[in-house]
Amino acid sequence: MQDGPNTWPIVALTYVYVRKDLKHITDPQEQTLLKAFLKALYKDNYVADCEESFGFVRVSGDLKDRAIAAID
Repeated sequence: MQDGPNTWPIVALTYVYVRKDLKHITDPQEQTLLKAFLKALYKDNYVADCEESFGFVRVSGDLKDRAIAAID
């Protein structure tokens, strides 16, 4: 693991690529589903299950805040 404020250990799901331009998703329900999925990756209750079962390490602090802001 590398030290630094923007690093964390590699896990089973290291990152998710999402296009910046999502104009092709015109259905509001699909838009909501994508946003809910992405936010779930940072929810304490969801991540806690993954920590216990798989030894995941959660993203926290400023990096988590920036990720959630980008989703919004």
